[in-house]
Amino acid sequence: MIQYLSDQVPILGMAHITGGGIPENLPRCLPEGLSANVDYNSWERPELFDKIQKAGDITEEEMRNVFNLGIGFCLIVPPDVVELTQTLISMKSWVIGVVE
Repeated sequence: MIQYLSDQVPILGMAHITGGGIPENLPRCLPEGLSANVDYNSWERPELFDKIQKAGDITEEEMRNVFNLGIGFCLIVPPDVVELTQTLISMKSWVIGVVE
């Protein structure tokens, strides 16, 4: 899938969101001096994470730093190919932020 996608659109970065959540994993694929501004309200968070947070009395910051909160993989593409990229991957996806 990634090879096919990279043949169609310029992929500027990719991050597999594992332990460390988005705050630790996404910056690893960015050049020095750039950062990702993530809107954590831009996707519907799976209910499981709300249950974990409540049962463990876990802060929102800790949830973001430990869990993927429903985002398993991030692609960074230029703004002008976002819609095309989402069409090509043929699975539910969200624009979760911008790189600045």
